[in-house]
Amino acid sequence: MSVCDVCNSELSRPEGYLLTTKQVVSNPAYWEYAFSHAWSYVNGMSNAERIKGGLAEQQARQNSPWLLCRDCAERMDAATDQAFQYAQQWWSSGQTFSPPGCGAVPLSEVRLTRTSTASAIPRPTRILVYGRGFLPGSDDIMVAAQGLVLNKSQLTLQHFKDIPVECERRDTSERMEFFAVVDQVRNINPAAFILDSLCLDQKTGHDSAILAIWEGSDAAAARRALGESSGTVGKTSGVATAISPSQAIATKPPFLSAWTIWSFVPWLNWIAWIHAALRTGRGAYAFFALIYIVPLIVLLSQPQATGGKQPPDWIISIQSMFWIGGIVHTLIMRKGINKVIAARESQQRRNG
Repeated sequence: MSVCDVCNSELSRPEGYLLTTKQVVSNPAYWEYAFSHAWSYVNGMSNAERIKGGLAEQQARQNSPWLLCRDCAERMDAATDQAFQYAQQWWSSGQTFSPPGCGAVPLSEVRLTRTSTASAIPRPTRILVYGRGFLPGSDDIMVAAQGLVLNKSQLTLQHFKDIPVECERRDTSERMEFFAVVDQVRNINPAAFILDSLCLDQKTGHDSAILAIWEGSDAAAARRALGESSGTVGKTSGVATAISPSQAIATKPPFLSAWTIWSFVPWLNWIAWIHAALRTGRGAYAFFALIYIVPLIVLLSQPQATGGKQPPDWIISIQSMFWIGGIVHTLIMRKGINKVIAARESQQRRNG
């Protein structure tokens, strides 16, 4: 049993279509569905563009394949015979098979909206990149440029190739003070058309800001093509390397989560399934807890349990089989259960 990675509907063998991360995040139909269903709450937020950028980056980092139901695959024009065959191999391999090309992709592969022809858009006159407490290097420039491409799907990385780039270090401890550089640049260049993107990196602290500047006749052409007011600071900000848990609802779950840890504890691995039943709201998982608690019940029923003596070897053997079997069982089931938990918590947040 598993669930669709897009709509969280339940799937059982041999259902589904298996896709790579690139096939999913580069398909605007996926984002249109996500931001009208699971992430619809984002649209009404003042910082919607920044949150969308963070969610897009997080989804683009997914290394594992995506299992889709028929409805979602057809919505994305991905219900191909090849994707169906890959899904069969995935089920047969115990959910370990990965199709060719599987893995994380750069932000440049993400397409949030259906694109229009980019040839009519002039290239920027110059690009400014600022680093908070560091001088941006080539990698920082690339990440920042990807942020602009992500939020303005009419742009491509080719628009930024061989454009003069000015990098500057700004030493400040406060983020808001650092991002004030956007206002400063706009005030200095009132006639220019400017797009900005703010990159917030919670892990390294390497926050950066990129401003693409169109001047002269190119400013008017870019304004017509991109349809964005150059006076709205932060409206095109798009890259958030680390976002809060509440913003990361319905993303693919990590390899191990809190409930799975219990399965590695001898004699107490049954607690994992009690936890799973409570988190998913599905009492059926409690049945597995009754199975895995058997060795503990047998142990406590023996005289040795109260006399402080070593349990008999046959009890240890039974416990070892139940323990190892429980770990394997958890690793097989954890993906589907984690997704159900994520979907349920997402619904609770939206209702609350």
